[in-house]
Amino acid sequence: MMPAGVGGLTSREVGSMSSLLSLARCVAVLACLLVTGVAPTSASAQTAAEAVAPPAAPPTPRRGPSPAPVAAPRDVPETLFGTVVSDPYRHFENTKAPEVAAWMKAHAARTRSVLDSIGARRRVVDTLRRIDDATPTRVTAAVRSASGLWFYEKRAAGGNQFSLHVRQGLSGPERLLVDPNALSRGSGQSVAINWFSPSPDGRYVAYGLSAGGSEDAVMHVLDVRSGRPVGKPVDRMQFAGVSWDGEHTLYFNRLAPARPDSSPQDKFQRSAVYRMALGAAPQAVPVLGGG
Repeated sequence: MMPAGVGGLTSREVGSMSSLLSLARCVAVLACLLVTGVAPTSASAQTAAEAVAPPAAPPTPRRGPSPAPVAAPRDVPETLFGTVVSDPYRHFENTKAPEVAAWMKAHAARTRSVLDSIGARRRVVDTLRRIDDATPTRVTAAVRSASGLWFYEKRAAGGNQFSLHVRQGLSGPERLLVDPNALSRGSGQSVAINWFSPSPDGRYVAYGLSAGGSEDAVMHVLDVRSGRPVGKPVDRMQFAGVSWDGEHTLYFNRLAPARPDSSPQDKFQRSAVYRMALGAAPQAVPVLGGG
């Protein structure tokens, strides 16, 4: 708080003098600007300055992406239960047709050009990758068996596919069961684990592998103790839904087998439930559906 008097002046007088000094400084700065010509002296001077200044260049129009490739329709009407259903793009189901492949490649090239034209995209991608790789490993889909075994998928930073691991309790030593990365190197195409399901006692684990991003899983059964395969692989396991009956019997859904006269969609229409008892020579036996 300011004292009542400073050098014979009251607080009100001191405050008035401070205000006058501030105003004087503002006037002095404005005068300097006017003398040096930095600030216009009047509206007419501003108009004259604008007349002398060269006109600003028009902004460069931003080029948009090229038009998207257009898919040519070829209607294939089909009568289903008395109703005509149009299908103008059924020919695009044949991805090996030259016309379809050219259309997909044109879309891919256009998408790439649009993404590459975004100046900040590379910096954003690099930042996200650096943040993602900051975690040394990622663990997912952990399942605990009744025997205390933990099954889980794990992927190291920069890794391509998740591998399947097991350990006794949370503090037990980790053991690798299935490594899709090694399988990919051996087969020449990417292999991934679609799903896995351990038996209640943890002695066996069933898992699905698919190649080339197809999700057309093939089921394998592994003896967890020895690491050896049990029985032969079972194909057509895209939507398996594996369940265990007791410790060593599997039930699962299996897609219909392909026939010479069947279409690619037929395999989804007559799936069946199979039973497979693990033993010396396990066999998948249909028990429901598939008619």
